[in-house]
Amino acid sequence: MAEKHRGLERELAAAADEGVVETLVADAVGARAELAEVARERGCSPVTVAYAWLLREPCGAVPVVSSSRAAGLREAAAGTDLELDRQEWFALLAAASGQPVA
Repeated sequence: MAEKHRGLERELAAAADEGVVETLVADAVGARAELAEVARERGCSPVTVAYAWLLREPCGAVPVVSSSRAAGLREAAAGTDLELDRQEWFALLAAASGQPVA
């Protein structure tokens, strides 16, 4: 079992050397900023925007809602009613993937 962990440590170290970790962090920060921007423009929470975006994924993603806060459940439920326009949806896709969307 210890050898398995050492192998994972080597893989993570190699990913860090290749800049993968920095890219993932930058993508997450970009997605968070875009979610906040859309939420501010729409007058809702970033969580609601995230659920709205996921619910409109062409692959048919089904987000799993788990919250010990009633407010968290309300934010998730509000995502079913929030209609993102194409520009918002693709801006979120670009931010989440870290890649420009043509």
